[in-house]
Amino acid sequence: LIGRHSIEISTKSIRTIQVRQSVLQRMLNVGDILIASAGTDGYEINALNMPDPHVIRDAMQVHERAADDSAKPTSE
Repeated sequence: LIGRHSIEISTKSIRTIQVRQSVLQRMLNVGDILIASAGTDGYEINALNMPDPHVIRDAMQVHERAADDSAKPTSE
């Protein structure tokens, strides 16, 4: 209860966002969100039994695309 372990991944480093749902999880509208970053094997972040997992994944992808678009040079 006293220990702590945390991982931070910048949105630029995210390689994969996966949603896994069992039949029961689909019925309850929850699921597991797994996040992998570039240059690693496996998933660094496993968020289990998250509510509305597809909504969370979609919001993360929108944020990721917005960050990519803002990093692109603009033509004058």
